[in-house]
Amino acid sequence: MDSQKKYDYDVFISCKSEDYRYGEEIYDFLKQNGIHPFIATIELKGMKDSAYVKALGKALDHSYHLIVFASSEDNISSNWVTDEWETFYNEKNSGRKQGNILTILRDMGVSKLPFLLRKFESFPYELYKERVLGYVETPASRARKEEEQQKMLAQEKQRQHEEYLQSLKNSLDDFANEYNSATIAINRPRKKIQKALRDLGIKSRVCPVCKKEIGLSEIYCPQCAWTLSPFDGISEFYYLVEHVDGQLSVANHVYKNSQESQMREVEGKNKERLLVEEDNNKLKREIGTLVSEKNLLRNKLESLSNENKQITVALTDARIELAMSKAGTASVEEEKKIIEKQLQDIKNENKNLTAQLTSLRAELAILKNKSSVSSQKSTVSTNQTKQQKEKFSVHNGHEYVDLGLSVKWATCNVGATKPEDTGDYFAWGETAPKVNYDWSTYKYCKCSSDTLTKYCTKREYGLNKFLDKRIILERIDDAAWANWGGSWRIPTKAEQDELYNNCYWTRVMQNGVNGYKVTSKINGNSIFLPASGIRSGVETHRVGTDGYYYSSSLYEAFPRYANTIFFCPSGDGIGTNNRCCGLPIRAVCP
Repeated sequence: MDSQKKYDYDVFISCKSEDYRYGEEIYDFLKQNGIHPFIATIELKGMKDSAYVKALGKALDHSYHLIVFASSEDNISSNWVTDEWETFYNEKNSGRKQGNILTILRDMGVSKLPFLLRKFESFPYELYKERVLGYVETPASRARKEEEQQKMLAQEKQRQHEEYLQSLKNSLDDFANEYNSATIAINRPRKKIQKALRDLGIKSRVCPVCKKEIGLSEIYCPQCAWTLSPFDGISEFYYLVEHVDGQLSVANHVYKNSQESQMREVEGKNKERLLVEEDNNKLKREIGTLVSEKNLLRNKLESLSNENKQITVALTDARIELAMSKAGTASVEEEKKIIEKQLQDIKNENKNLTAQLTSLRAELAILKNKSSVSSQKSTVSTNQTKQQKEKFSVHNGHEYVDLGLSVKWATCNVGATKPEDTGDYFAWGETAPKVNYDWSTYKYCKCSSDTLTKYCTKREYGLNKFLDKRIILERIDDAAWANWGGSWRIPTKAEQDELYNNCYWTRVMQNGVNGYKVTSKINGNSIFLPASGIRSGVETHRVGTDGYYYSSSLYEAFPRYANTIFFCPSGDGIGTNNRCCGLPIRAVCP
């Protein structure tokens, strides 16, 4: 077993020299997607023959997976390519390797492969970019991908932290500028008041709290730390404020004489005193306002650390809420309800059309019986036998054909009314068509292919390591049974293999529609499979050239995929597809 072995390469690309340009294209694609590939033309460029052979063998031994590319039967049968894939096959068969063997074919079908390679996964060259990545992942590549994601996450956190610190610094600068402006605004009148007091002969004052004598210029009491206003500790004076040429001058008259002299002074200057008192009160209010603003700014600065903590908590809560939130929003939920209602209306209309179709089929059966009676009178017995042999049968209102296999195959797709119609597209395990076919809308995951909630055989693809090991669709998840009822169901991979191996596959155009005529090698009966393409996201691709049909079987090695039967311009065969994509269903019954 190779579980503890260290590998230098995730995948070894083997191809003949004529196919190197395609092999190098596959090499570049894998490398761009985090896979570490090997191809001799790049990794061993310029190496001499003796060292080349030794290095090539070492690279094959130290590669986890193998991809064989070929554009012709001759190329894949060349000595070098045969030696490489046979060596890898023997290692895998003996248990010394666990990786996958894959073939990517251009202009040739699976039937042209060597017998031992046919049982492994094979992709048409046109589709390898959509499918190959799921098969060439390794523990090392997943670890590199997770490490890169962690690095990007750490860089994003660092960027957000730096932005937060910068915004905090900007806020502190704004607070500092605001505080400095307020301080300047407060100090300007304070200095004018101090100058006026000195002019009046007042050189000190008394702290109103601890009664300590302090100088006029002191803002805080050095003994009790009381914050002093310009007027604290000063009594028995009046202010006369006059504005001359924009300069503030203050006059003061201090009196400690008898009450009679004070009254004479007041009476002589009663008018000036009233003006002085009014201006004095105005000045006190202005200074009081500035002092209040200064204290508010100081409180803001003192509470800044608490605000920073609150911001940090809020940011953390927002990140947690973001991580736990679902993809949908209120508007999306409303749109979803509208779409579900439209789908229900379409289903109701389909039921009405199905009822009408059943009635028309009954009338058609009566006409066919009448036609058969008339035809029997004018044809020979051999033609009668042939006509009976090719006649369709009906189960639960839907026609089927006996191809001589273990199950009977429907004549048209689920949701179609004739063989040439595409019918409905279904994601694997879903029973109704929809608008958008991707992982964000898939029923059995949480918005990504590694968060599966049902039909999961590998913990690395399950939500919170979910694992149920279900590999066949249950009846409630079978689109054929849900839409047609009775004994109709989606065929298994084994039944699709039986259809592929026991029928002739011929590309034809039937009633103007491209597709494949599948003719039984056993009894000569046939069905028609239209080239209906594939639904991915909100668009339909490759209609008229490709056909893909789901089986009910999960691809166990990589449970994000389901097994399918397909045909395309480069060939046909058994393959896989993403479970979230929309494919048509060709149903079977016993």
